[in-house]
Formats: sequence, structure tokens, C-alpha cells
Amino acid sequence: MELLLPDFDLICYTPGKPLLYRTVAKAYQIQTACYPGSADDLFPSLYIPNVIYIDRFSVINDFFQQRERIQKYLDKNKVYSEPCRFCFYYQDYRYPLDIPQADLLISQNAGDVSQTMKSCLRPGGILLLAEGGENIRSVFRDPDYELLGTIRFYDQVHAAIEPGLQPPEYFFPSDGSFPNGIPMERNFCFRKIRETQ
Repeated sequence: MELLLPDFDLICYTPGKPLLYRTVAKAYQIQTACYPGSADDLFPSLYIPNVIYIDRFSVINDFFQQRERIQKYLDKNKVYSEPCRFCFYYQDYRYPLDIPQADLLISQNAGDVSQTMKSCLRPGGILLLAEGGENIRSVFRDPDYELLGTIRFYDQVHAAIEPGLQPPEYFFPSDGSFPNGIPMERNFCFRKIRETQ
């Protein structure tokens, strides 16, 4: 099924992101996710039935006020049979939130999500972590997480999770092209191996 992009005023499509979420959701049978610092990235909801989005910027709050349009887009493009459920919290994720633990915690360069939001990830749950920022250093030092693998993009429709920490040059087609022609940072999958102390 070809992905139809939303026609919303704000959304910024990042090539490769839908494939990233599809790969992780399928590999780990993800049913619930928490996405702190989500901006307008709705694409996890295409592959995961229940997603909590959190962002502190008013323009993102305005975007999520288009609930009916967003729901219609997600219902039309989702790949699972369950109802699509999402909610948005207009706040800084560093302040307390009363939300259930999720199967997946998404950290895409929004600060130290892996530490601040660790209690929102269930034991055995997956942390999807982009390469940039200080966050990655803290995760590699954290005994509560174990590295499972690095996302490899083969082309615009195929990606896989390669075991362990792999070098950047290994993750893109040998002809130098990237999914949809735009490079993405490396992304890593970690498992939370125990409840936060």
C-alpha cells in the first residue's frame, strides 16, 4: 500500500521515518508507544495502534487540535486492523505525566528521553533511539538498557534491525543513495531489561 501523505498545513514529512517505525513495530510486535518531543510526526500511528504524543510547543498543540483530520488520515492509512487510538499531551515531557507504560519509547533528538521517560517504558519494552545528542551516551552507560541492534535501510521499502552496534557506512545502499534520497541518522533499538530503581 502506498503511503498517502497528509495535506495538513504543518506536517513535515521526513523520508525514511515511516519505514523506521514499520520495521520496529513489526520486529517487536509493538501495540503501544510513547513519543516525547514528537513534533508533528504522526507516522508511528500508522503501524502502532495506540500512541501517546507529547510536545511543549504551541504550534504542535495547534496541529493536534485538528483531531478529526488526523484521525481520518490515520484510519485511512494504518496497516493494522485494530482501531487507531492516539492522544496528545501539550506539555514538557520533563514534568510528571500520569500515563501507562508502553511497549515502545521513541527518542528522536528531543533531549534525554531515555532517562526522563524511562518509567513510562515497560520492562522488556523497546527504546528506539536516534543517534544525535547526549541521550545516546547515557543509554550506552545505563544498566537498565541493553542494545539489541541498529536499523539498516536497504532501499525505500526495506529495512532491518542488524544485531549490535554497526558503523554508519554499513546502513545505506552501496550506490550511496538513501531512502527517498535523504539521509537519516542511525537509529538503535534497546530493550529495557529491568524496572527502574
